[in-house]
Amino acid sequence: MKEEHDQILDAPTPKSDKFAQASFRYFVINIILLLVSSFGNILVNRQILKGEVFEISFALTIVGMFVCSCLGVAKSVRSFREREPGNAKKIIGLIGNLFFLVLFLSLIGMNIMDFNRQFGAQ
Repeated sequence: MKEEHDQILDAPTPKSDKFAQASFRYFVINIILLLVSSFGNILVNRQILKGEVFEISFALTIVGMFVCSCLGVAKSVRSFREREPGNAKKIIGLIGNLFFLVLFLSLIGMNIMDFNRQFGAQ
């Protein structure tokens, strides 16, 4: 019986969805970090928080969000490659982390274009 199972091309899907859960957790962490940086921005605008402190904390949250979105996309792709059972968390984790990753990559691209426009050869 075991030999027949090894020859079947469509192997049964695993019951675990650990990669999809991890991807969703990274998406939730991204949302929390976004809220923290937005709250810090409100504090700076109301002059409760100094600009230098905010710049350092904002940079750290942005780096954390970038790392979490990269890890979330990687876990989501791994979830699809391992053929984990589909659920809403799997799709939300993929779309949310892709959104954050595309957002960061486009912001990096815009900063490079601004830098080239400002300091590039004319």
